[in-house]
Amino acid sequence: MATTEIHAVYSTPVFCLDYVLSDKPNRRIEVKDDIGDTIAYVQRDKVTGKCAVYKTLSTYHNCTKTGISDTFHRISDKFRGNIRRENSRTKNKKEVVCWHMHQSFKGHEASPEIANEIGLKLAKEVFSKFSCVVSTHSNTDNIHNHFVICAWGEDGKKWHDCRRTKRLIRKVSDRLCEEYGLDVLEKTKNMNLTEWTDRDGNKRATEVTDRKIEQWKMHDKGVEPIADSNDYRLSESYKEQLADKLTNADLVKNDIDSLLPYVYSYDELLEHLRLLGYKVNAKKKNGDWLKHVSFTPPGIAKPTRDYQLGDNVFYARQALTKHINENSPANIIKPIFNIDDFINDSPVSPEKTKTVSSPVTSSEVIPAVDGVKYFDNYDYGEIDLNEVNLDYRLCKDSRGNGYISKRGVPEQNTIRAIRRDDAIVRKTYTSVRIKQVILSINSANNNKRPYFPKNNTERLITQIKESCENLLFIENHNISSYDQVNALYKASYTTYNRLLREQNKLNSTISDLKNLTTFPGKIKELELTLSTEPDNPENAFESHDSNIAILSRYKSDVAKYSLDTDEGIAALLRKINDSNSKLRTLEPQLAYNLSELSGYELCMKILDRIDSANNDRNDFAFSQFNEIRKHGRIDSKKYTKTDIA
Repeated sequence: MATTEIHAVYSTPVFCLDYVLSDKPNRRIEVKDDIGDTIAYVQRDKVTGKCAVYKTLSTYHNCTKTGISDTFHRISDKFRGNIRRENSRTKNKKEVVCWHMHQSFKGHEASPEIANEIGLKLAKEVFSKFSCVVSTHSNTDNIHNHFVICAWGEDGKKWHDCRRTKRLIRKVSDRLCEEYGLDVLEKTKNMNLTEWTDRDGNKRATEVTDRKIEQWKMHDKGVEPIADSNDYRLSESYKEQLADKLTNADLVKNDIDSLLPYVYSYDELLEHLRLLGYKVNAKKKNGDWLKHVSFTPPGIAKPTRDYQLGDNVFYARQALTKHINENSPANIIKPIFNIDDFINDSPVSPEKTKTVSSPVTSSEVIPAVDGVKYFDNYDYGEIDLNEVNLDYRLCKDSRGNGYISKRGVPEQNTIRAIRRDDAIVRKTYTSVRIKQVILSINSANNNKRPYFPKNNTERLITQIKESCENLLFIENHNISSYDQVNALYKASYTTYNRLLREQNKLNSTISDLKNLTTFPGKIKELELTLSTEPDNPENAFESHDSNIAILSRYKSDVAKYSLDTDEGIAALLRKINDSNSKLRTLEPQLAYNLSELSGYELCMKILDRIDSANNDRNDFAFSQFNEIRKHGRIDSKKYTKTDIA
């Protein structure tokens, strides 16, 4: 069984010759659908993993191994443009110069040799008057052939891709498969097409298959069809392309939407955005709100104002404030007071505070507690753990106002674990001995070396210290649930991956621009080489043509960027400096986001340890976290200090 697909290729010969004939690292040129790009792709060996090499088997029709490019370009130069009409028949108004066809077999039912033999017979029968290369790849789950067919035959007639020729290709492919004892898809053998009219009034045709019928039925029911496992929309490269297409407003809206279910106020929403690396301009110097709040995502130079986020209604400050008040988590209460009056004074009782508009309705009564004390840190051995309230915590917002929040499950579980382990430790160690162990742990951490507990008690002290630091992390990030950790973690790694892609683009841009600065010197070297070559050097024909093609490309780029003038060189250097400046800005943002990601991962690791010890593990939350990490795993090796020129 074999499926076939064909698509058009557009190009300029100069880039093709440069790519095919020159010696260089395996780097794809940026001109897409290039003849040389396609030929080089289907002929080169496939390399995956570390050392595994999948040998490519290639055969040729109406051309030779050493003269593929020459044949394609000779025919292209001879006939290209001779039959060009004023109104091009291609959608992008470009002339087709060759065709790239795939013939994919089911699994490995055919060996590479048999598959290539079938492909060559198909080429000779269908493309009898056209130059064609047939390459067989075995680097995927399905053995498949690649055909690169010159758009013009030796008689100057062009290949016409239409329903008739598509049916011909399928008919010959199916017949050859039957001759070799391979299966054939009977239902689609005749390629039955159904015509329809699109929204622009253009007539279209599609082949009806069982899969498409099922997808149409799901669409009619309002159900999003599940994509096939091999669907390009599930690939990482496609997801990255979508991420690159997001506007600044899309980035801001996505992050706001992901945080909305887990914040208690508009102020906290802004704080969480700042934790993601945002620059938020929301208030005047006197503390009054600006008419419009502006958001600048990390790695983006231009801010986006709230009225630019969609319809200028939902994402406005007043509308978001109303939405948050109506939908905030029920465990948040918002009494407001001057926190400086209480930090060094007596603990605060919620019933004595002034309540403002919040998720707590006027009919609800804030429960009385003995007292809630403010902690700016939880240094084990220095604080009295009995003063840490299990149910409430006293917090401080960006304006210095205090508020009381009911602790979430992660905090309560952490405090209970700290108290339990502390009671065990104090049965064998005094306070002085505990402080000595903590000093040893801090010393090891400062010297960036691991601390190895000598006994079970010291192991518990290490765990308590980690749990205390994690409790502070939870409070500083206003985390009240496991779902909130997952949402913040997902938002953080999405931002990190976006910044990482931007860094890679900038590095590639700088490399290309620096390479351009060497072209004037390379032109002189090539001209000298060409002038000193013998008239008929043995086995040097292709090298000579390659040098001519490369020289032509260098001269074209020098003229394009005006590198033969001082102004052009100065402009190129400014572009390099601008890109380097952007890289310097990205580096601290990448480091910050990586630190945040490590913090969330350590937070969940500690919570997992605590909950597992209590036999009360939130399996769903932790599996969800691992799933997020699996599909967006952050490898610390990806982030390296960029060498700034």
